[in-house]
Amino acid sequence: MTATVSRPDWRSPTASRADDGLTRLWQLELKRVFDSLARFRAEVLVQARAKALACLRQNPRAGLSPLA
Repeated sequence: MTATVSRPDWRSPTASRADDGLTRLWQLELKRVFDSLARFRAEVLVQARAKALACLRQNPRAGLSPLA
């Protein structure tokens, strides 16, 4: 037989204001992290594109497909 421990659901309307504040803090922190990741991804893509264009300028035929 297993014992069941009941604890309040953090999404319930009876959750305390402190829980709501904590949830809001986590939402803000997650937004900040995902925004930071999006900026990092965009920067990496810009750098990769610049590097690819520089390579193509040095050797324009390198970008041609063998099937073309």
